[in-house]
Amino acid sequence: MMNQMKKKKEKNEGDKKMKKTLTLTLIILVIAIALVGCSGGASQTAAAPTQEAPKVEEPKVEPAKEEPKKEEVVEETIVYKDGKYEGIGQGMHEIKVAVEVAGGKIAKVEIVAHEESDGIANKALEQIPAAIVEKNSLNVEAVSGATLASDGIVNAVKKALEAAK
Repeated sequence: MMNQMKKKKEKNEGDKKMKKTLTLTLIILVIAIALVGCSGGASQTAAAPTQEAPKVEEPKVEPAKEEPKKEEVVEETIVYKDGKYEGIGQGMHEIKVAVEVAGGKIAKVEIVAHEESDGIANKALEQIPAAIVEKNSLNVEAVSGATLASDGIVNAVKKALEAAK
């Protein structure tokens, strides 16, 4: 009985060794196939016959004229007639503004009516009028995520200020 158990144990150990050897062989085979597959494109390219492209004469390029840099562009200062003006612009929807001019400058920009989406356009509705007053200019940066509302406000103020010139 002891001999039978001993033989069975030796057989199990042999099976384990065989499994390990087989697993290792399969892993090496997979790696070898992967390497051959990856290098296949390079050998095909290298084996392709090379052909010289016809020589084309390149046109002579003249040096570009210097354009004024953005920093060098001077914004024209406009003096507006004092008063209150209204304008309508188009964002995602219609935007109506009231613009107050005092001392020839934009003193106040107020959103009178709009149908822009709450949450999306809120920052533009707050920041764009304040930026226009601060800069006394329509050259303000749009609010990210609310570009249409920003542009609509600027256009509404622009239309209002046309009557103030």
